[in-house]
Amino acid sequence: MVSQGYDDFFLFDEYYNFLNYKIKVIQKAKDKFVSSEKNIEATIKTLNRLDEYYKNQEFYDAVTQCKIDEHFKTELKEEIDYLFESLNTPVITIGKLYARMSIVHADSLDALGRFNNQADLFRFVMAYFEKDYYYKKPFISKDKEIKLENDDIIVSYAYDQDEISVTKLNNYANKMHLKKLMNYPTFFVDISDDYVQVDQERAIKKEVFDLDEDKLDKIEKELICYIKSFGSIDSETFAGYSSLPNIGRMWNKYLLLGVVRSYLNDTFKIDYSNGTYKTFTFTINLL
Repeated sequence: MVSQGYDDFFLFDEYYNFLNYKIKVIQKAKDKFVSSEKNIEATIKTLNRLDEYYKNQEFYDAVTQCKIDEHFKTELKEEIDYLFESLNTPVITIGKLYARMSIVHADSLDALGRFNNQADLFRFVMAYFEKDYYYKKPFISKDKEIKLENDDIIVSYAYDQDEISVTKLNNYANKMHLKKLMNYPTFFVDISDDYVQVDQERAIKKEVFDLDEDKLDKIEKELICYIKSFGSIDSETFAGYSSLPNIGRMWNKYLLLGVVRSYLNDTFKIDYSNGTYKTFTFTINLL
């Protein structure tokens, strides 16, 4: 039910009443502004603001009754920009911002009373800097186009590195208050067009790995000969490393996997067992 007063026309008694209203208005906007994406986006943005209010009405109503130092807004802005610059990232989490504020501006957080928590700090940031950043809980971004999913942020960071390691990515996740990647075997497969896995937890950018064509050709011929003579290559029993050319790194099953996956996937197929990046096994056969 919508309130009768003109000044508070958009005040609904219950969130689900507003939600029904929101759905209908968005659909009408799409029908009316079918050729104007800008008008549709503006309608959705306005309704999303109201949606945030109705979901957290108690918070916003209480905040309007509190005396919050205007300097708090300045501190927030300074620390957000500091984190973007110092971490060299277009995305931070509210957890990272809260941790920074707890160290540098503990008194300001204490002054928030019951609003001194990550969830409410996120709401403060959204309310104060709606036009400055882009939001998708728990992320704050200065890039409109960036994918604000947990794993996407880690992968984006990984692609900026010449060498990737499980330890480095886990440390980055901890530093940024992100969840660690859950499936590293799949991650190494996904990046294999650009990186070569060299051991259990590391991969190196192809340009840095720099495997020349002559040695790659010898590797391919040796593996074809082995498979034709003895059958598929089993990661746990393969004993033909001494026949492979010296490529400046100690051969191991992960390096073998990395070279085949990144350079020779038109010749060989790889079958994987289930397991973590430390326990999975694989076989290599001819296509």
